[in-house]
Amino acid sequence: MEFTLEVANQMLESVPLLKRAKLEVVALDRGYVKVKMPIEGNGNHFGVMYAGNLYSISEYVGAGVLLKAVDFSKAIPLAKGATIEYLAPAMEDVFVELRMSDEEIQRLTDEVAEHGKSEYVIEPEMTTADGTVVARARGTYQLRSMARMPGK
Repeated sequence: MEFTLEVANQMLESVPLLKRAKLEVVALDRGYVKVKMPIEGNGNHFGVMYAGNLYSISEYVGAGVLLKAVDFSKAIPLAKGATIEYLAPAMEDVFVELRMSDEEIQRLTDEVAEHGKSEYVIEPEMTTADGTVVARARGTYQLRSMARMPGK
């Protein structure tokens, strides 16, 4: 399947929380993803973006960065653990960009082919349109062969 922006955004429909939050993939390429979380509908009792929504977009890009780089019918990314640091109140739409080098993508796919899984770490920043960093995260993921998934 070719992952276009349209297809990537349609896939978000399968995750009810991300659908309700109106998360949007705004840019996509091999080893690159940029997403937007609107402030509208995602605020808290203080009028700033809810912390859980900031975490959700930081978690999503760990898989989103591989949409155009990995055949998801053969391997799928799974979150293993994460931490997040909230740095400033997000009072407007928030964006997250993540890049992964061709070398890192090749390492992952080679290890999955050889061992059935491979681990990787991401460190995304959540920013407003003017570049203000509102949060930083660190996530550990595993790219896992579909052949090794339970029930396969």
